[in-house]
Amino acid sequence: MAQPTTLRLEISPEDSARLLRLAAVAGPSPRRPTTRRLAVTYFDTPDRQLRSAGVVLEIRRSGRRHVQIVRVAGTMVDGERINRDWENPLATAEPDPSAVDDIDLRRLITPLPGLRLEPVLRLDLRRISRRLMPAEDQEILVTVHTGEAEDGTAVPAFCEVVLTLRAGPPVLLFDLARAIHTEIPLRVATEPFERRAL
Repeated sequence: MAQPTTLRLEISPEDSARLLRLAAVAGPSPRRPTTRRLAVTYFDTPDRQLRSAGVVLEIRRSGRRHVQIVRVAGTMVDGERINRDWENPLATAEPDPSAVDDIDLRRLITPLPGLRLEPVLRLDLRRISRRLMPAEDQEILVTVHTGEAEDGTAVPAFCEVVLTLRAGPPVLLFDLARAIHTEIPLRVATEPFERRAL
C-alpha cells in the first residue's frame, strides 16, 4: 500500500494565527513563510454537471494573473478511474475548456449542448506556506488556507491545513499533526474544502 505524502486537516479559523506561532510549525525553516491573497471562483453548469462527475473547475486570480485549475478524483472515464490535476494560465477570468490539453479532463469540463459554465462559488482566500526541515533529508511543506465566501453564499469561514511531505518518512506528517493537536483542536479532512462546499 502506498504511503501518504499529503495530510489534509481542518482547524477553527480563529486558531490560524496561533498555529503559525507553534514551535512545531514555526521552525526549523530555511526561510520566512510566504503569503498570497487569491480570489477563487468555482464554476459549474446550472444542473451541476461537473459536480455529478466528481470534477472541480476553478479560476484563481492573483493580481492580474489568472490560472485555471481542474481537479478530478476517482472519476470513471471509459472504464478507467482517474485522479488528475491540470493547471494552465488564462488571459481572463472566464473558464476555457479548450485550453486544457488533457483530453479526458477537457471532455469532463465541457458543458453539454445548451448549457454553459457559470460561477457557483466565490472565495476570498489567504494562503500561507512554510517549509519545515526538521533534519537533514527531511522536508515538509505546511500550507494554511483561510477563506470565506465573497458573495454572501451560505458557506462558513474555514481554515484548512495541508501537510505535504517533500522528503523523509511519512511518519513525519503524523508526528507534526499530533504536535499541532496537542495545542490546537484539529480534524482530518477526508476531502478538500471545495468538494464539500460546492
